[in-house]
Amino acid sequence: MHPSLSLSNLRLLPLSLRKSASAAANGSPDDISKMLHVVNEEPPSIARLTLPIFYANLDLAKAEQIKRDGDVPTLAQRDFFPPVLFALQGLSLSQELPKETFPELWPRVWGWSQLVMRHQHWLARVLSSEEFSSTKTPIVLILLLGRIHRDCKIFAKTIDAEPGVRDMVARVWVFVSRSDIWDPDVQTGAFFVIAHFLQHSIDVSNSEHLDDLIQASGGSLAHFATLLVRFVTHLATEDKSVSLYCMAAALHVMEQTESVRPEVSDLLLRAGIVRALVIMLQKQSNGLTHRDGTLDRGFRVLVAKICDSPGPCQGWFLEALRAGLLDLIVSAMENPRLISADQLKSHIPDLLRWFLPFRSVLVVLSPFLAEVQGRIKFRLVQRSPAWGTWTGFTKTVGKWMQRLHTHESPNRISRRACDNVECEVISVKTDFQCCSGCVSVYYCSVECQRLDWRRGHRKTCAAIRTHSLEHPSSFNSRDESFFRTTLHQAYGLCIPDILLSTLSVMQRAPGKVYLTTFQYRNGEFGVGVDVAEADAPAGLHVFGPKWTDLVSRAAASRGRIHLHVFILPRTPPEKPVGVLLPLRTRTSALHDALLSMLPEH
Repeated sequence: MHPSLSLSNLRLLPLSLRKSASAAANGSPDDISKMLHVVNEEPPSIARLTLPIFYANLDLAKAEQIKRDGDVPTLAQRDFFPPVLFALQGLSLSQELPKETFPELWPRVWGWSQLVMRHQHWLARVLSSEEFSSTKTPIVLILLLGRIHRDCKIFAKTIDAEPGVRDMVARVWVFVSRSDIWDPDVQTGAFFVIAHFLQHSIDVSNSEHLDDLIQASGGSLAHFATLLVRFVTHLATEDKSVSLYCMAAALHVMEQTESVRPEVSDLLLRAGIVRALVIMLQKQSNGLTHRDGTLDRGFRVLVAKICDSPGPCQGWFLEALRAGLLDLIVSAMENPRLISADQLKSHIPDLLRWFLPFRSVLVVLSPFLAEVQGRIKFRLVQRSPAWGTWTGFTKTVGKWMQRLHTHESPNRISRRACDNVECEVISVKTDFQCCSGCVSVYYCSVECQRLDWRRGHRKTCAAIRTHSLEHPSSFNSRDESFFRTTLHQAYGLCIPDILLSTLSVMQRAPGKVYLTTFQYRNGEFGVGVDVAEADAPAGLHVFGPKWTDLVSRAAASRGRIHLHVFILPRTPPEKPVGVLLPLRTRTSALHDALLSMLPEH
């Protein structure tokens, strides 16, 4: 036995403590509780002498006896636990644990830690609240485990190899992330220890380690994603160094997990990781006096989560806006210690301008932007290298807001064309009724509906309806209406380029139906013209009415229906998503004029 653990050291305690110390060493819970006050309040030289008391109360023979007797301790064995719980707490509070004692302390600490965690719910029922706290004990255990692991690097390898250690860390991680701890400082300490294990002892790219974490968090990858989000949400502590260390651990686990289980990315988004990252970065940036690359890393992950997420990506952007994304960007411009200027300059356009064509984004973005602009400290932000990028963004938003105001003006008359291609009626929307079968085509009269039904709508009606049900759009009808207004304006601005491109395609493929593609990029549009085939271009997922029906209508209209596809921003290049928006005119004069310009063959 190491000399520091010998009970003979108790005679070195002050006379006033010796009697209580002797009783504590013999298992008296009340006296062990008194020794905890000694550890907290007496000088380290005195507190160090209480170590043999805690060591003596972690008798492994009693632990083995409980294991042999079954899953539930007997009534007699119930008295073993209060001294053990106090002893574990005393070790976790001790300012100095001689490293030489770790080989002897560890078997006792680990043996009893396993028993306490296994019987935690039973203990909460049979012991009084003064003796046992179901909230306190798991944290005491993780603090003690981390203390031994951190203070002795050589012995840390022994702990890492111990079966069950990772499972216990994961279970306490789940517990701490879900609970309101009685003492924020203690919770911070527990988070720090968990972060230490996540960084140094648990390799999430190792399937065995990851499976342990998933199993402890609830048994599924969705539970694990929720756990990560909760961990990030709880990272606001007074100690910035601890917060940043824990934040680095969370990002490390997130990136490693996504590299081996890519499906966790979508689960993290659904669990609220975007909001959690924005709030965490804001809280960490308050009062930060030194540069830390962890914030850069966190901001990069945030941008990737918003911009590269599958599905209705603008939803994650709205979530970030409501959580304070604009405040975070302005804070980073005001305080260059937070996020590097290069990151801001490259990510502001990516993060913000890609989402402008959505009406649902603009109506949320505008008030937030006005509020943030009113609080900006211009003397500070104008020094930022990202200031030019920010002003460019605000000007672009201003242009889009003007488009939105025009679109939603009460004086604006919304028009529609009859979907009977033989009809030339273009009038206000209220003059039309939609087909009750597909709810996608509109007619000015019953006679036009009968004519179009005979022309071919009877074959496509059910298909259009099925297509709409199978491919629900990621935006609402008011977004689509705004897309139409935006496309009309873009068409007017780009018409010289469109006509030249159309003329070139007409010469190459005379007599075909032509398709104009509007590709939104960074606040503006790129326009292209090509032949519209019977089926949509390979890889293009189109929202809206059935593609083949509109192509056939355009062909029958002899130039009075123009087909346009609005490629939605921030969709993967390999799987672009577009909105098919036909434009109608009463005459085919423009089409005929272009045909007349073609050289005769």
